[in-house]
Amino acid sequence: MKKNGLVLYYGLKDGQQEERLVSILADLSLAGRKVEENEVDSLVAQLLEQKNDPPAGISSPEKKPDSSILLMDRLPDEEIKKLLGRIRQEAGLEINLKAVVTKHNLNWTFAELAAEIKREDTFMRQLAALEQMVAQAKKLLDEDPGQVRLAGMLAEAKAQLASARAQKAFDQAAFIKAGRELALFLQEREA
Repeated sequence: MKKNGLVLYYGLKDGQQEERLVSILADLSLAGRKVEENEVDSLVAQLLEQKNDPPAGISSPEKKPDSSILLMDRLPDEEIKKLLGRIRQEAGLEINLKAVVTKHNLNWTFAELAAEIKREDTFMRQLAALEQMVAQAKKLLDEDPGQVRLAGMLAEAKAQLASARAQKAFDQAAFIKAGRELALFLQEREA
């Protein structure tokens, strides 16, 4: 028996990946629907309403998403955890971006939402990388507290992390610059 939620998916590499995902969805009694390339300019709300019938007459989009995407709508947290766990366990099934439909993104086009999800994913990866570099830099500074240049870069990186974590309007260019400078310094130390 299908639950009320729906899973939209897009951009899987091949038919085998789609078969794997469809099998997982069936095992979990979840409804799924493939978003076709000619539908990415449709509103997410429209795609959710039309379950299995692609809308007619939609033109080819200017900018198609270049990543595989899984969009979950009206799934309880426990179902989301089960689904994501099964996807992680499934060999050969790669879905780059995963997100939940919200009241805020329901009236975005699929392409707009895909672009936003990708921006958020890129930012989260950059944040994690900077956090890792800060930990490395702290360790080096603990070993040799006299490294003035490293201390300055570390202070700037920590400030950028704090600003990003606080979700304040922060200077993305300064965030990226702090990460690059620290990465170059750490690479020089390893060479």
